[in-house]
Amino acid sequence: MLILYKPVLCDGFFFGENMELLLQCAENYEKLLNIAYRFIIARKGVKREFTLTFQKSDFHHIAGLHKLADARQVLRNTRESIFDKILNGDITQKLIEKSDFYSQMSARLEHLFRLEEILDSEHLIFKYNENVRVYSRIKSDFLIEGRLESSIVYLFLGSRDESDIKNQMCRTFFPKTDIDYSLGQPHYTLLKKEKVRISDGKLLISYNKGSLFSE
Repeated sequence: MLILYKPVLCDGFFFGENMELLLQCAENYEKLLNIAYRFIIARKGVKREFTLTFQKSDFHHIAGLHKLADARQVLRNTRESIFDKILNGDITQKLIEKSDFYSQMSARLEHLFRLEEILDSEHLIFKYNENVRVYSRIKSDFLIEGRLESSIVYLFLGSRDESDIKNQMCRTFFPKTDIDYSLGQPHYTLLKKEKVRISDGKLLISYNKGSLFSE
């Protein structure tokens, strides 16, 4: 179950009660470390399958922490240890807001705490061809386009191991601005999606085209 802090509306976005948005994102993301999403998709009669999993190190880029170019002293540890430092309070929202580059990542955080909700809900899946977007340097196999109320969000997936496209990770994540990243990308039909708790193999959500089971 997705657990959120008591929301407070501020400039069109929901923030945690104590404005610790970074911590809220990390705590919700931590729950996904024990979750796997299995997808079966199809296009022009050809089926493809892949599994999406999460690791501590993935959070760094998804949250946009790599944007903080002037915060090397704060973010000088491994990506896994940085994630742990956010959870234990050593790296805080107040601290990262001191960066001159915080505005480049803030929009991600304003949606990232709802990542599990995005993946549990209906969304569109595209094959991602970087050559369609000549101004983009994103390396991705698939693009998930989700919706949160009036906002559209993009989740770019890529292989953990280049030799195994069936094992996917979240490469980057951000809300739509003035660029439509799905435009011109081949669209897949979602045939099946399963959400599984890794520790015991329990099926939490099962979507088959036309039907939905949720624990």
